[in-house]
Amino acid sequence: MISREMIISYLTEYSAIEEIFRTYYEQDGKVNSFYDMEKKYAFFMKEGSRFLQRKKELDEKYPKKILDLDNVDLDAWEKENVQKNMDHEIKEKNRVHFLHKEFFETDKNIFINKHIRFSPGEFHDHEFIEMCYIYKGKVDQFLRSKEGKAEKKETLNQGNLLIIPPGMQHKVNIYDDSMMINIVVNKYTFEKTFLGDIPQQSLLHQFFSEVLFSQESNAYLVFSGGNDEVLRDKLLDLMVAYLNETTYGARICDHYLSIFFLELLGQCKNVKLSSRLGKEGEQMTQILLYINHNYASISLEEVAEEFHYSKTYLNRIFKKHMGTTILKQIQDTRLQESCLLLKNMRMSVEDIALHVGYEDTSYFIELFKKKYKKTPLQYRNDID
Repeated sequence: MISREMIISYLTEYSAIEEIFRTYYEQDGKVNSFYDMEKKYAFFMKEGSRFLQRKKELDEKYPKKILDLDNVDLDAWEKENVQKNMDHEIKEKNRVHFLHKEFFETDKNIFINKHIRFSPGEFHDHEFIEMCYIYKGKVDQFLRSKEGKAEKKETLNQGNLLIIPPGMQHKVNIYDDSMMINIVVNKYTFEKTFLGDIPQQSLLHQFFSEVLFSQESNAYLVFSGGNDEVLRDKLLDLMVAYLNETTYGARICDHYLSIFFLELLGQCKNVKLSSRLGKEGEQMTQILLYINHNYASISLEEVAEEFHYSKTYLNRIFKKHMGTTILKQIQDTRLQESCLLLKNMRMSVEDIALHVGYEDTSYFIELFKKKYKKTPLQYRNDID
């Protein structure tokens, strides 16, 4: 049984390949590229015996499944990259594109690994969602929509989570003791676990779908300002489930990932969006999440105060980017939540109305009927 203490220990200490990379970095002062191998090859050949000794120590200390977090066959790595060096000029002109089949076993929807410290980063993209969680320290990510486009540097601090959509090119270099965990998720599982608990018809759901799955958006999300201990705790739960293979392991991992996302959406106070929407548009994510968290008790005045806008200006920019007003969005969120309660809870209509923010049950029923063309009870009976 692999415990969270065992995982924490392995994440913290240097693996065999990390030690080799760190030694090279300390001696040479830089690690430019995986393809710049002529000098490195001689170095790795010289350090090979030390690598094998360290690898043997780790093999004796940790179960093989944990070692898969950053499993590297140095012999194969050397041969492969020396061959790549022969085609260096060609390779540098082409981005690296990763496919689903390279990361996911047939019964797995998630792949998790520790980013190898002191290893040189190369721009790459993929056809799945990648999430980078900063477990310790500070990490710089470099992102671009495609080759030749301007790079954007994103500095991520401990507890931050970066969500990178399919097709977005990025690279990362870690040249200190900072630690980053990569969580790779296929698109179907991401939609089910991240968006699954957000009503499908809601503007928040549409917004995240547009940001993460539209080929034109070229956007990524950075979540920050949450309770680092809570998020780390949920992530470790996920890793324990991931590493301890059981009969229903894949489904258990999906559930833990869903819990992690719920904590992320509930905990994080700041959500940074990088896209074509500009500065105003970047705030839409935070406004939508704020409404989603507080829909039952907020007003237009409170939203405007929270984001330091006048009511008029807030409504104007919200309608410009979202196509609706703040009050309409609050109302829609309340009604969407009431649908979930009618489906999943045996609460009375009066209790549901009060729960979503309406003291006047008759007014709630009137709004519900106007939107869904049936009363709340008719809606519930149709489901049953």
